[in-house]
Amino acid sequence: LGVRTGATLEGGRGLTSPDLYPIYVRPTDGGPAALIGHGYGHALSDDGRWALASTREDRDSKMVLFSLGPGSDRTLDNAGLDMRPTASAAMSASFAGPNRIVFVARRGEGPLQTYVQSIDGGPPAVLQHEPGHLVSPMAPDGERFVSQRPDGSLWLTALSGGASIRLPFTLQPNQFLRQ
Repeated sequence: LGVRTGATLEGGRGLTSPDLYPIYVRPTDGGPAALIGHGYGHALSDDGRWALASTREDRDSKMVLFSLGPGSDRTLDNAGLDMRPTASAAMSASFAGPNRIVFVARRGEGPLQTYVQSIDGGPPAVLQHEPGHLVSPMAPDGERFVSQRPDGSLWLTALSGGASIRLPFTLQPNQFLRQ
């Protein structure tokens, strides 16, 4: 994680509460790790300005952007979505370019869906044209990702819409797509 940013995001093992891990960022040149906050670390922005984390493992979870330089941390509106991680949603959040995040959540007891949200605020929006949910990091273009549909099939799809491409493989239990 973080090859383009010159840093890595690391989750610590010591807990300060039952559901919050310390999150550290470390330069890839071997410098010391710095504590940036607590929660579940997901991704670093390509421009090196933000670390994306979620705050809890329950229905009250929120996405937080930890500032890695000047500026303040940001807690994003979760619009009442359930962002708890699940076994079928191993990749739950990623940056989609410099100004958006994409993540997996559900409304109430509904299906897992992919949501997009501006890092500048506002509510998340469901990705209406894709019936599956995010299972990969976003491609470097900030548009494409792999989505897993309810039948288990994998599709290469784009945030902006258009035709999705069915991939010729599926994920086995405990198998993940990583950047």
